[in-house]
Amino acid sequence: MAKEFIRNKRSRDTEFTTNNQDRPLIVQFGASNATDFGRASEMIMPYCDGVDLNCGCPQSWAAEDGIGACLINDPERVCSMVRAAKSRCGADFCVSVKIRIHHDLR
Repeated sequence: MAKEFIRNKRSRDTEFTTNNQDRPLIVQFGASNATDFGRASEMIMPYCDGVDLNCGCPQSWAAEDGIGACLINDPERVCSMVRAAKSRCGADFCVSVKIRIHHDLR
């Protein structure tokens, strides 16, 4: 969770560990806004090769928090989150988006 990652050192220490052999490494965040996703991406950047925005989690708690699969219905917000991460981390830093196929493929 990007919000907890940027606000809580304990969350960072318990939810993320790696080593030099963990490459390539992409870190996935759940986020509901551009500020949190951009800041979390910038903080994790020295330890990984890219970040992934989770727009695929179908769990009800995720939808209640405005993260996960519900984001598929708000492409402008997803776009703003990707732009925030790219703006903070640079063009060479990988930013991807996880989605799931829904019943209506459009």
